[in-house]
Amino acid sequence: MVLPVVALRGITVLPDMIVHFDVTREKSVQAIEYAMNNNQKVFLVAQRDSQMDDPEVKDLYVVGVIAEIKQVLKLPSKVLRVMAEGVERAKLLELDTKQEYLTGQLVEYPESKESYTSQEEEAMLRTLKELFEQYGTLHPKIKKDSVQRLTDTSDIYQLSHQIMVNLPVDYKEKQEAYGTSPAAADTGSIALEILNIPDSVLEELLELTEPMMQLVDFLNNNRNPD
Repeated sequence: MVLPVVALRGITVLPDMIVHFDVTREKSVQAIEYAMNNNQKVFLVAQRDSQMDDPEVKDLYVVGVIAEIKQVLKLPSKVLRVMAEGVERAKLLELDTKQEYLTGQLVEYPESKESYTSQEEEAMLRTLKELFEQYGTLHPKIKKDSVQRLTDTSDIYQLSHQIMVNLPVDYKEKQEAYGTSPAAADTGSIALEILNIPDSVLEELLELTEPMMQLVDFLNNNRNPD
């Protein structure tokens, strides 16, 4: 699969995430315009160094997201303001920098989804929501409407994505948690995603993590063999 590529500075986009960003670099502008004239699909991937003006493949993270462009506004000074929604995770295999815009050879990198009983999903959903709700009361950067929106989510995989979106941590921390495991939505990885945050923030969560880890241990120890 080949798609136009937009290298993002200081942001990691996840599936189910709606993001707004400004595009100023000429190759990124051309990539957005090409996508808008075709199937609205573009590959969004974070730069390792946000100060790099003309990134090559080594300057980008391997895992990004295939996104659908929802809206583009043309601003003064040839700036494009883009609204896009993350659709699915993908890996960047090759990057062509010789055209008017970046293009990438991609391969889908879907998250493996375990089969849970209805009781297991209900328990996981309840525990994750309670954990994030309590965390939201401790952290001033978590918006109350974000917490409320998450409590209305009934899908365990979408919930894990939205928790990652709303954690107030550096994009590099999110990228590491998001891009290292092909099974980012299994029980253990969901816990790791929530807890894969700086030590200064982790200290606030020490009293909240025990119920989640007990649930993970219970599910792993009582999983029916294939």
